[in-house]
Amino acid sequence: MESAISSAVECVEKAGAQVDRIEPDPLVSLADIAARTGLTRAAISLYSKGQRGENFPSPVARITSEMSLYDWSSVATWLFRHEKLSRDEAIVAKAVKVANEAIEAHATNLRETLQGRLRMYEETLEKEAA
Repeated sequence: MESAISSAVECVEKAGAQVDRIEPDPLVSLADIAARTGLTRAAISLYSKGQRGENFPSPVARITSEMSLYDWSSVATWLFRHEKLSRDEAIVAKAVKVANEAIEAHATNLRETLQGRLRMYEETLEKEAA
């Protein structure tokens, strides 16, 4: 994953364009979470209210009093830990988040940043699963 992301960014930059961020959007609504996971909107709503599992990630922004946005990487990790999302999907979500943070910080070596951070993330997932 890190090779694909860093290679794509390098190609775009070599063509003379500037990369502002990697998609998919890292901020998601409950409806977005349902669409990305194939879970029902009702199930996601119950998770977010703590009625089906504890410690669902808190919203990072509110658009209106009734619509919140969540960090997709945090939600994907939570869903993986609760066996609702595959390990690979959680890693992809983390890769996009790390890449966007590195791009925003103007990191000099995106590939190394991704490799290091994703290796640590995968080790954390493995330790938790053990």
